[in-house]
Amino acid sequence: MKKVIITFIMLAAAITAANAQFFVEGSVGVSHHSDKLSSGAEDPLSRSWFSVSPQVGYWLNDDIAVGTRVSFDGSIAKNALDDPNNPGQTIDRWMPRWEFSVFCRYKLWGTEKFSLLVDGSISAGTVSVKYRTTRETVSRTRSIGFSVHPAITYELTDRFSIIANLDFLRLGFISQTTEEMKTDIKLRQTRFNFSTQSAIFGRIGDIRIGFIYNF
Repeated sequence: MKKVIITFIMLAAAITAANAQFFVEGSVGVSHHSDKLSSGAEDPLSRSWFSVSPQVGYWLNDDIAVGTRVSFDGSIAKNALDDPNNPGQTIDRWMPRWEFSVFCRYKLWGTEKFSLLVDGSISAGTVSVKYRTTRETVSRTRSIGFSVHPAITYELTDRFSIIANLDFLRLGFISQTTEEMKTDIKLRQTRFNFSTQSAIFGRIGDIRIGFIYNF
């Protein structure tokens, strides 16, 4: 049996070697907005968010690729929480998030420049809610899930391409556990959705733009 497996792997490598190709891909995002009451409150609620998501992939042939992705993002919400040590005062909230994914990409259709892809991924990650000043952790959520979404690529050169991930057509499943650190209360949730939310933690975004470099 071992010899059969080794032979199969060698044959598969030989068949795909001519078309195999490594690629790296990544995207970054930044946003900021604020809400201010009409009464002119001195401390309006404001939110800032940033993300970095590099990934490495390998085209097995002209139509199928596999790879891994690591994502980090963080959001800062000013005046978002009541300060437990100062009644009547607010405190800033900091939410760092890590996520690791493995993905499979399939090319549905393509021309000389454009390609229509489908990306499927399995992801696991952690997000925490912290007081920004003291770094005290308020809650922590661990999740695992999968998602499928389409993407469009445009070849700029032989090496560089631009990719638009169409998150508004994302299909996903998520199982997550949230632990409140002060009370040790745990909330477990599972859900299946078709929406603009990512498989993990629901980062909303209709379209994400990134770049691909092919080796």
